[in-house]
Formats: sequence, structure tokens, C-alpha cells
Amino acid sequence: MKMILRQCFVCRKRDSVDNLIRLVVEDGKVVRAKRRMGGRGANIHKECMSQLVSPKVRSRAFKGVDWGLVE
Repeated sequence: MKMILRQCFVCRKRDSVDNLIRLVVEDGKVVRAKRRMGGRGANIHKECMSQLVSPKVRSRAFKGVDWGLVE
């Protein structure tokens, strides 16, 4: 079976989708996506979540959206 790879927008390392969390913009806010959620998305490793405090890192994925509290 073919392994699907995506890139973490924080560390920029490629990894399997099973090891990444998908974030999407829904109603102007960034939320953790369910498996098949449409829209603009970005992938991130769980261990990279702590680096989201930097506005520079956040702007790589989504510009001009409310980050709120991504769980």
C-alpha cells in the first residue's frame, strides 16, 4: 500500500499523514480537522504544536485568521 506523505509547516519535515495533525480554517478560525474536512489545510507534528506561539511560524500556514486555542 502506498504511504501518503505530507510536510509539517513548522519543522518542514515530511512524514506520514498518520503522524501529523491536520489544521483547517473553518468560519475564520483555525480548528483541528476531522479526517475528511475540506478547505485550506496545514499539517503539523504533535511535538511541533508548542512552536505555534510565534506569529512568523503561524503565518506560514494561514494568514489573517484567528488562531484562538487550537486543541
